[in-house]
Amino acid sequence: MKEFNALRDGMEHSKSFEQAYASDLLIAAMVSSGLCGAASQKASAAWQSSRSQFPTASRGISPYRYYSQLPTEMMASHLAICHGLLRATALRCSAQLELLVSRQKASAQWPPRLARHRGPQQAAHTNFATNDAIMATHLAGSGGLERRSTASRVSVCAGESAESTDRFLQGLVRSCVEDACHAMLARGQLLHRAGGGSAAMQAYMTSLPLSKRDGHSSSGQFAMFCSEIFQNLERQTGAEAVLESLGEASGEYKSLSTNSKSGEFFFLSNDRKFLIKTVSESEGLLLVRMLPEYQDHIHSLPASLIVRFAGLFSVELPGPNQRYFLIMKSVFDPACEIHSNYDLKGSLYHRKKKDGESTGKDEDWIAAQLRLSVPEVQRRAMLEAHEADVQFLKSHSVMDYSVLVGREGA
Repeated sequence: MKEFNALRDGMEHSKSFEQAYASDLLIAAMVSSGLCGAASQKASAAWQSSRSQFPTASRGISPYRYYSQLPTEMMASHLAICHGLLRATALRCSAQLELLVSRQKASAQWPPRLARHRGPQQAAHTNFATNDAIMATHLAGSGGLERRSTASRVSVCAGESAESTDRFLQGLVRSCVEDACHAMLARGQLLHRAGGGSAAMQAYMTSLPLSKRDGHSSSGQFAMFCSEIFQNLERQTGAEAVLESLGEASGEYKSLSTNSKSGEFFFLSNDRKFLIKTVSESEGLLLVRMLPEYQDHIHSLPASLIVRFAGLFSVELPGPNQRYFLIMKSVFDPACEIHSNYDLKGSLYHRKKKDGESTGKDEDWIAAQLRLSVPEVQRRAMLEAHEADVQFLKSHSVMDYSVLVGREGA
């Protein structure tokens, strides 16, 4: 039921072929593991018949790209069959759960008592170096926090000091991360026990492109988008890595920017591995729409220079106020000290740093006569990856991007 609900809620901002691909992953996993029950096994005959009409996939093409090339009419018809099968299965599951709950209530065993160990640091509430500056300057330049109007927004922490606001917002993020990561780890264990040995279940666990899961932390309601993508993007973006750096047992975040009126924030994890940044609703929903293809792009091109995201959330703040925030890996290795850096766009129009700015731009790079000196094989690989990255961003009408280059040493 949880997987069905997560997929259903995650379809809102997706394309029809992405919905069909995600639905097929879920149905194949459930059918192959027998989790749908005998009735659904029979009902899946129409689904299997529909899939048999699909053309043969070209060799070497990813499943995402394969579905994107299927005819629109075929996708619409197949998606209708998928929806019917999933709804029927969900209704049968619901009926069985209702019977189980009734039995538990009759024996005074409902609701079940669940406990989970929490780290020593609890989420706070309202009463209560150089590399960092480089990243803050770079990221604030694209949708900077300070430029957004807050006139129509209700103050999130009215009357609170900057320090209290910081504690509240850090506690809010930490609480969301803690609950979301534990839920993702528990989901993986359950699905693995249910049918993790089958190829269909493995494909579902590692390739699901759509989902939206609602959660409730000690700080309130939140939603996490496409958490499976981040779990399987690479090891450093998985739930265990994020939990270690940002969970309740991790060190205090470093605050790079906060706004008590709007609830906007920009934090760096204590180990300098992750950045957490609020984005506007339009930016958040754009990323939601990009994530399915982003997953395919990174899996198909591990050498991609695009930043690795590790989480996307929306959270309800006091007011009421809804905020989107994302988690991303730091571009720079925490073990390296960056002495100079450049934000490069490939343009010379207004691309010179102003007095007082530390981050150089294209004109400064040229004036300093700098070059990236790498072996020819690596140079070609970087250029190919960069060109593919630009085409991916262009396909989503994203034009405000740049390459951040850091120099270690004088």
